[in-house]
Order: sequence, then structure tokens, then C-alpha cells
Amino acid sequence: MFQDSAIPVFFSEYGCNLPAGQPRVFNEVQALYGTNMTALSGGLVYEYSEETDDYGLVDISSNGTINLRQDYANLQGQYSKLDINLLESTKAASSTTNPPACSSNLIGNSSFNSNFSIPATPPGGADLIANGVGNVTAGQIVTPSSLSVTFAVYGVNGQPITGLAVKSVSSANVPGNATTTGSASASPTKKGDAGRVAPTNSANFALLAGFAALFALGML
Repeated sequence: MFQDSAIPVFFSEYGCNLPAGQPRVFNEVQALYGTNMTALSGGLVYEYSEETDDYGLVDISSNGTINLRQDYANLQGQYSKLDINLLESTKAASSTTNPPACSSNLIGNSSFNSNFSIPATPPGGADLIANGVGNVTAGQIVTPSSLSVTFAVYGVNGQPITGLAVKSVSSANVPGNATTTGSASASPTKKGDAGRVAPTNSANFALLAGFAALFALGML
């Protein structure tokens, strides 16, 4: 269905957690990024932090401490098996696909409305389109004063992971050798396919963990 898609198509929230109480093995990673599904741009694992629905990859304590679950290690192991050459060649091939002309004939399911008529603009709509919303408190991009991870992170075996830091990179990452048990790896990131390969190196883990900790502490 998506082999000629000119826009990214991804599988959302994958990772079944049954049978209950068992670490997930994430075998679907090999299919999702394999030869039979190259039309897709990848997928999103559900979910980062452990909640009441038992889908987490890590446990976050109230003080921001991160504990990696076995699910995290299993997912990392599946990513490390991926054929990076296949993913990069797929990206190059899909970049030449041209989008089709918009037509109601493209909607083959009768359950969806194929009427493309645009309704009239409501009062005030034209002004909002032209000028936007006024008196908005906008955020800004700032340069962090430190890229080191200052809170505690523990691997699956309970041992602390040290040396974590956020790395500023200009290219995407392929699955690396991020440590899930002991000290973090400081290996350089490599150019890869951002759309299909989820980051798993220590730098990206630190970034995710840092955001998660800020959420847990109510700072974001």
C-alpha cells in the first residue's frame, strides 16, 4: 500500500507487553526494518518511561534517577542486528518518488469522505492566517551551559552508568554500542538514516533520559 509513498509512513506505538510481567523481546524490529517493509520509514516504540500500563523501557524515580529495564536492553539488542546498508539504500531509492496529484480517486475506502471542497473561512480566520495570534509568549533556542548528565542512571544489572553526556552532532545516528549494564561508551556517532533507525548510542540515551528526568521533576 505504501511502496510509492512520497511522504514518511511509520508504525506508531509498537511493542506488545504480553504475556504480562515478562520483558518484551521486540522481535518485530527485524520485520519492521527488514526487506518486506522497506516502504515504511520506521516505527515508534511504546513507551519510554514505565507507567501503570507496563510498557516502559526505563523506570524514573521521583528524584530523576533512571533505571534501565530489560526491555531497554532487548530493544537495543534488536537494533544492533539491523542491516544499515539496507536502510540507507532504501532511503536513497525513496527520495526519487514524486507525490501523486491530489484526487478523490486515491481514496479507495468508501468509509472516508472523498469530497475535497473547502468550507468557507469563518469570521476572523483570514486575519489569523495573515497575522497569526498576537501577544504570544514564545520560547527560544538556548545554548545549554553543560552537556553532562548530572543525575544517576543505572543499567539493567543495577550498576551505575557513568560518563553520560549529550553530544551535539550534525548527522544522524545508526544503532551504536550504548552500554546498558556498566560504564557508557564514548564511541563517535556514525552517519545513518534518521527516519528509519532510532538512536541508541549513549549520547542520545542521555538526551532522552535528561528530558524524562525534567518531566519527572515537573520542570517541563
